[in-house]
Amino acid sequence: MENSNGLTAFRQGMANANPSILHVYDRWHLIGNAKKRLDFLLLFLVPSVMTWSKSLPSVREIERTKAEKRKKERQEQKWALIQEIQTAHPSGKNISGLAKEYDLDRKTVKKYLQTTTPPPIHRRKRKTPISPFLNRVMELEAQGL
Repeated sequence: MENSNGLTAFRQGMANANPSILHVYDRWHLIGNAKKRLDFLLLFLVPSVMTWSKSLPSVREIERTKAEKRKKERQEQKWALIQEIQTAHPSGKNISGLAKEYDLDRKTVKKYLQTTTPPPIHRRKRKTPISPFLNRVMELEAQGL
């Protein structure tokens, strides 16, 4: 458990003086440092605002962060644009004209005309310090521990 108050330098000094010295932590510092680390992890794992409802929404319906909300809004705007292009094409506008009007590449307009479902929201999975233990944590949580 490293601390910002010089513990690292102290440990390095002890290791340089005699590598066989056993490092012992007292309960107060161990718990304090563990709490700081847990608080840091929870900031990233738990959403800052939670709303509870009587009916349980599916996991996909829960918006956890502002970034995810922005991604969903962008996806909805893109789908609206795709639908707008799809309705404009049968009314007589050609692909080149649509590309100029919407400031898009012709290949993009072609792709949009062939699209039948909204584009998926891509979520990048980030590694966190708890990542190697996440499956075990989920198992323990499922057991009610």
